[in-house]
Amino acid sequence: MYVSDPSALANWLREARQNRGLTQKQASELSGLRQATISKIENDPAPCTIETLLRLARVYQLELHLLPMLAKGENYKHEISKLEW
Repeated sequence: MYVSDPSALANWLREARQNRGLTQKQASELSGLRQATISKIENDPAPCTIETLLRLARVYQLELHLLPMLAKGENYKHEISKLEW
């Protein structure tokens, strides 16, 4: 999923947790984060640290990819194929 702002990240994390069939409490137990922290992130991830984001990604079985911004009309499939050897 393409995420370009905190609101989209909040929705993405909530959907990822729900897709794994986890409650916030279960996600908190698996990640070592407080349930209140997970709730806060799902409502406003702006103050979320990278460490917290990576913990949740691991629990939700997600990968985090940082890609360069593309010019209008370009797509990642084309750009990624140039990187593969």
